[in-house]
Amino acid sequence: MRSATGIICIDPCVDEANGIAIDDDGGHTYVAEAAGGKIQRADLDGANLVDLVVGLSGPTSVALALCEGRMYWTNSGDRIERAFLDGSGRETTVSGDGSPWGIAVFPGDAMLDCNGNGVPDPCELNGNDCNRNGIPDDCDPDCDGDGIPDDCDSGGCSLGDLDGDCDVDLTDLSILLGNFGRACPQP
Repeated sequence: MRSATGIICIDPCVDEANGIAIDDDGGHTYVAEAAGGKIQRADLDGANLVDLVVGLSGPTSVALALCEGRMYWTNSGDRIERAFLDGSGRETTVSGDGSPWGIAVFPGDAMLDCNGNGVPDPCELNGNDCNRNGIPDDCDPDCDGDGIPDDCDSGGCSLGDLDGDCDVDLTDLSILLGNFGRACPQP
């Protein structure tokens, strides 16, 4: 684990640390402890070592998907598994595909950073994806330049404005009622 000098120190209770992943912001180091068959977590200084996932068949590496709040690890027994950072919600993601050893995690298209702000796109979607298309709003087309993606913009007018005069009134109601129940033309 990391000491005050920046040196990574492994707790002597960890028998065989094959893989290590560091979460600087969260203040933890995650270890794939192969001999004990477990994933462990400790503070960056090595204190508070806890077993998060046990009963593994030789975990060989661990990687963090912090914007998902998950960790992924490889098992020498032919699978890749994941769980939340507290060890809960364990599940197998890949099974029966050789003997995976190393792992790197790029959730979704995490390497994409469409707006160049240094934050991978999947990590900045919370509240920033009005049309739920998996692309941050500031990267979606915005033809009128109003800062609202075209898919989420009614052109400055209310969604109830059917005649485009930016006023929801009886004219819009008559358009709606005049088309109510009509079948859509077949292509």
